[in-house]
Amino acid sequence: MAALVITWVWRTTTVALVAAGMIRLMVGDSLAAWVDESIFAHPEQGFYVLAATVAAPVECESLRVVLRSLLARRADRLHWRRETPARQLLIAAEIARHNVAHTVVVGAPLDQRKQERARRYCLETLLPHLQSAGVGQVWIENRGPVENGRDRAMANAARAKHILAGPLRVDFAKPLVEPMLWIPDAVAGAFAGARRSTDSEPFKLLEHAVTQLSVTVP
Repeated sequence: MAALVITWVWRTTTVALVAAGMIRLMVGDSLAAWVDESIFAHPEQGFYVLAATVAAPVECESLRVVLRSLLARRADRLHWRRETPARQLLIAAEIARHNVAHTVVVGAPLDQRKQERARRYCLETLLPHLQSAGVGQVWIENRGPVENGRDRAMANAARAKHILAGPLRVDFAKPLVEPMLWIPDAVAGAFAGARRSTDSEPFKLLEHAVTQLSVTVP
């Protein structure tokens, strides 16, 4: 399984502590997580990143309003790779202000011809971590029927192998419809930029709320 590296600063909010794995949710409403990826294809230093943003669903509607307010003119969604460096800093700073926590799983090395294999290893690491943190619903960015089927099959296989110990609902959402997916897109992109040493400033704003997991992809 994954080698674990945790970067965390103590926060007093319940959501942050649950997502960090420090406490479990002891109320009826579970947390939800939204998942997106970033891929750095390189012959020697490539890696696959899955990022999850964890939040209490009751707190998300106001956050969606804030996220929509960050849209550039004529844009229909936030998309990290399309944003200017100045806007990336703005987006990261705004996300850092809110009561959400994040988990980043990085899989390496990455064989450019086997990206789905790296994704499976990352997802197999991410899902039980989210479940142990009190997450009951996971929303993964919709990549299409075939790709969604692969993700669902991996989740079902994890249940069969008892890697997932209990019920964890895994569904798919489109970023044009669900602004919460814009956050893990930003977190994954900021993490990838910092790991590549191309731009570490956005991730510096977010890393206090990020749990980092590493998995070796054979």
